[in-house]
Amino acid sequence: MINVFEQISIRAKTTRLVKKGLLKLPKKCKICGTKNNLHIHHKKYTVNRKDLDVLCHNCHKKIHSGLTKEQILAFDDFIEKKGLELKKAKSKKLFCRLCGYVWISKLNRKPTACANCRRYNWDKPRVRK
Repeated sequence: MINVFEQISIRAKTTRLVKKGLLKLPKKCKICGTKNNLHIHHKKYTVNRKDLDVLCHNCHKKIHSGLTKEQILAFDDFIEKKGLELKKAKSKKLFCRLCGYVWISKLNRKPTACANCRRYNWDKPRVRK
């Protein structure tokens, strides 16, 4: 079994070779064919061309979750046929007017309290007497 430090070293070496143009890889995802947000997937941790695949971020995540290429394509076809879209959370930058804390919320609704001071009127202007 290869240890984590060797994996990191091999990843770095692969990245350097690709950037220098010494290791030629396709410029599209092997599964879905997209050309955006590409990653190099190591089947085995070597720099051998046969052990490398180019995958987009989404397919790479699905491969690491244990899905096969056929399952990924079947899932994507199912989503497309049903006309479904996976909802992505929109991150919002929020500011507490009471304690001055700034945080990013991924909730689709307004938070009930500040993430830092836990006060409920975090979005109301501070009233000074």
